[in-house]
Amino acid sequence: MKKLNKKGALSNIVWALIGILASVVLGAVIYSFMSSSMSRNAQLSVNGYLVGNSKVIVQIRDIGTGEVTIKSLELYDNSGNKVTCTIQKASLNGQNVKLPITIRPGQVLEIELTGSCLNAYSILVFTNYGVYKGYIST
Repeated sequence: MKKLNKKGALSNIVWALIGILASVVLGAVIYSFMSSSMSRNAQLSVNGYLVGNSKVIVQIRDIGTGEVTIKSLELYDNSGNKVTCTIQKASLNGQNVKLPITIRPGQVLEIELTGSCLNAYSILVFTNYGVYKGYIST
């Protein structure tokens, strides 16, 4: 009859427990990272369209998985100089709104600006997650 090596059997049990514990810790870390990054993933699509000589329509779409608060926006010419335009109207789902406003995934905020917008080239959108950039097409 064979005798079991108690020392070897005990070390196998300890290594098995260490492996299980490491797997649980690693799984918790990965889950925590993935759930927090997915729930707060802000992504915006920013597009602008020049309509006539002095009107720009900016469309801001939330294409991420979390809410984003749009605080303000600025327009710039292709030299990087700020262009002076005034917000005439902002709408979300057909409802008139004012900035700042929080938009949810899939929603589109449309902002109509007038004034000296003819030379506008780019848009900076300031949010609670940072600054997003878009361009104006003619």
